Amino acid sequence: DDTSGSSIRVLVGIFPGAPGDLRERAMHSLTRVRNFAQFLKWTIRWEKRFSEAVEFPSPPVCRRGPLVPLTSTEAMRDEALQMQNCLAGLISSVIDGDVYFCHWDGGERATVKLGRGLGTDWRFEQVLGFDNEPLGEQTESYIRLFVERLLHEQNVPDNQDSHTGNDHMTDSDTLVCSNDYPGNTSNILPGRKPP
Repeated sequence: DDTSGSSIRVLVGIFPGAPGDLRERAMHSLTRVRNFAQFLKWTIRWEKRFSEAVEFPSPPVCRRGPLVPLTSTEAMRDEALQMQNCLAGLISSVIDGDVYFCHWDGGERATVKLGRGLGTDWRFEQVLGFDNEPLGEQTESYIRLFVERLLHEQNVPDNQDSHTGNDHMTDSDTLVCSNDYPGNTSNILPGRKPP
């Protein structure tokens, strides 16, 4: 069962960061498992408990337009199911702060991977479509530019362009870090709509 396999990978990845009492309860519960079928059920049940207990890091980008950060283990599992990729197995990498993932809800849906650059800066790393298929060149370029611009805007103090000193965001483009902000892409790539 793919759900069980995914739960095992997630559980192994987040187990060390979970509260000690939760780890102790899980280990005690594991002593009552008598066969493989029970073990698979145990992993699904405990993976959900651990996922709720472990703090998921804040996204490096805020939701804007078609870019939706995956801000929980549940969101990552849903993305893995919807996009038929192995994202659920990478939850521990997000919790460790090495990578972050977003869903691209444009004309061609995709999963966007952000990674850490030198130091602590985030950078665009990869974007793949359904079943990890590459996107069209134009779509991939658009998403890359969109994400890179958004990362740049969020890293410039007081929303000032570091080279010109000019504002490059309007009030309607103000970034709000929440999962229910509809976003505004008007100033990301002027005159272009998401593919």
